[in-house]
Amino acid sequence: MGILQILMRESFRIRLLRRDDRHIYSWKAADEPTASRLRGSLRCIHELVTSTMRISRLGPDFLLSSGPSGDWDRIYDLVHRLEFEYIARLLSTYRLDCTIDVGANDGLFGLSLRKHGYEGRILSFEPAPRSYSRLEKAAARDKRWQTFRYALGDRPESATLNVTRAAGFNSLLPLNTFARSLFPAGTDVLGQIAVETRRLDSLLPDLCQNTSSEGVFMKIDTQGYDLKVLVGAGHFLDTVSVVEVELSTTPLYDGAPSCEAITEYLRESGFAKIAAFPATWDSREVCAIEYNAFFSRMT
Repeated sequence: MGILQILMRESFRIRLLRRDDRHIYSWKAADEPTASRLRGSLRCIHELVTSTMRISRLGPDFLLSSGPSGDWDRIYDLVHRLEFEYIARLLSTYRLDCTIDVGANDGLFGLSLRKHGYEGRILSFEPAPRSYSRLEKAAARDKRWQTFRYALGDRPESATLNVTRAAGFNSLLPLNTFARSLFPAGTDVLGQIAVETRRLDSLLPDLCQNTSSEGVFMKIDTQGYDLKVLVGAGHFLDTVSVVEVELSTTPLYDGAPSCEAITEYLRESGFAKIAAFPATWDSREVCAIEYNAFFSRMT
C-alpha cells in the first residue's frame, strides 16, 4: 500500500490508498473551519470529476475515487489545483508581494500565480535557452514580472547544464539510473550547454527592497540544486517569509541532497515546514517520490 500525505498547515491530510486496483483519495479535516475551506477547494476541481471519478463524504472524510486505469493525469491536475489554491491563500495571508521564482522553466508558475489573482512582483530565473525564450514571452506584457537568464547556486562559477528531452528534467546534476528507468521518455540528454551560476545575494542586493509586503516568497525548483540555491541566498534569506523547495524521498539526480539535509538547513535558518504536496509520483508503486514543500519563518 502506497501512501501520499499532504499536510496543509497541519490541519488536514490527503491519502492515496490502493485497494483492489482502485485509487482512493481521502481528506480528513481537523475542524469545521478547515472542512469548510476544503469544500471550497473541492468545488474548484469539481469539473475534473467524471463518471469514473467521484467525490463522496463519509463523516469528516472526503473521498475521490478513480477507476482501475489509475487516471494519473487527472490526479496530477487535482493536486496541482489544490496546491495553487493553497499558494494563493498563503500569499494573501502573509501579505507577500514579491516572488522569487528560481528554476522558472517556461513561466508556468508565474502564469499560474497571475491566474489565481496574484498581482505582486515576480522575478524569474532560468538558464536553459529554449525555456528562457518561452519564459520571456510569458512575461513580456507584464510590467511587474522580470526575467533573468541565470543559474543560481552557492558560488559564482561556470557549470554544465544537462538539457533533456523533457525540459522539466534539465539540471546541473546528472540524472541517476532510477530516474531514467522511471521516466524513459523524458530523461534522454539531448545536449549540454555551458552556463554561469551566480549567488542570489550578490546578484541582486536590492531585490524586493521597495515592496510593501512584510516579506518575500521564494520558490525553488532546480532539480537537485535547491540546497545550493538556499546557501547562495546568504543574508537575503533573512528577508524571506516563505520558501517552497522540492524534497526528494528517492533522489533522481546524482549528488542531490537528501530531503532531511534541506529541511535541517531551513530549520537552522529559522523556518518550519507548514505544508507539502506531491510533485513526482512513481505510479508503479502508487507513491510520491518528490514533494513541493513549504516552509514559513518562525516568529
